[in-house]
Amino acid sequence: MSDWSGRQPAREKLLPFQGPHDIDGLCHVRVYEPHGRLPVVVVGELDDNPGTKITNGAPLVARAVEREFFLEGREFLLVEHHPASLFDGARHEFELVHELHRSEIEDIEALTGCPVKTWPKGRYTARAVAGLQGECLRRQVAARGRAAAQRLIATLAEQHRGSPRRGVSDPRPAQRPNPFWRPPGLTRRRRGQAAREVPASHRRPGDPAGRGAGTRP
Repeated sequence: MSDWSGRQPAREKLLPFQGPHDIDGLCHVRVYEPHGRLPVVVVGELDDNPGTKITNGAPLVARAVEREFFLEGREFLLVEHHPASLFDGARHEFELVHELHRSEIEDIEALTGCPVKTWPKGRYTARAVAGLQGECLRRQVAARGRAAAQRLIATLAEQHRGSPRRGVSDPRPAQRPNPFWRPPGLTRRRRGQAAREVPASHRRPGDPAGRGAGTRP
């Protein structure tokens, strides 16, 4: 790591942080202590981060940093670092994270008080930062993330099986029964007209043979 007047990060480590649905992420954390100013925490997005991205979980990352480095409640500045990609050439992105927004940092060294080491895109990995121990930690985080994803899928599948299926029932509105409908062959007898013989299949229980449902005496 490059040095400037002997000053380097006060603390540095790979830090797992809790993500949504228990799918944890892994980030590279460097804590700088510029004289007379708030600590500056640079959180790097590893190329091989197996879980939640730091941009998607910024409040969770800040909480993990606070638990790990600032239990006494000290305030600090949180900076996200994304390595350079093919789209922005050789430029590395540093953004100061506020509560509701981010602002780009033009000169990260002026903020930290010393140079900040960067890695080319594709080489900013857990192994590059912390060797074999870093790779082992990355695999552990990845395994926990896979297990959490499987639990989430199983829960969603169970909820889907228990919910009513859509598209099975008739989408047409229920029709009210027609009070004027009568079985075929059955007509209403006018006054003075003899009752018409009704077929046996259309008779109501208890009706006499010569009078059907809906007839008047």
